[in-house]
Amino acid sequence: MRAAPPVGVHCSGGMTWRLVRVLLAVLAAAACAAWALQHNRLPAVWAFPIAASVGALVWLRTCPTTAHLIFDGQGWFVEEVSGRPELMIDLNRAVLVRWFPAGGGAPVWMACTAGEAGPAWHGLRVALRALPRQSPQDALSRPAAAE
Repeated sequence: MRAAPPVGVHCSGGMTWRLVRVLLAVLAAAACAAWALQHNRLPAVWAFPIAASVGALVWLRTCPTTAHLIFDGQGWFVEEVSGRPELMIDLNRAVLVRWFPAGGGAPVWMACTAGEAGPAWHGLRVALRALPRQSPQDALSRPAAAE
């Protein structure tokens, strides 16, 4: 079996990823507001301006950020920091990756589209799918983290 090819792409997710994040926030705000309003016997129609306000706030707070994801054939790097990516969603024209920095810290979510990656798109998907998977036996035998 051949190894995955080295690849490097810029991941920002573009406008689509930004719109998805805003839409999810708006839907969550609308559901919570409608529930709270109905619980207090108020008209649920007031949930719309609340959800719109949340959507505007999320739109302003979600600045497009770009990360440079690199696989050199041996290891993964984002902005020269080594780590481990985990492919979460593959939609054929877009992927959602969760990045775990080697030094620890919070995981970072990155989206990448075929348009962003250009000719490196196929290589990126091959490299992400070639990641070693943890077997259920390994997961059970690993000691539990201290609580």
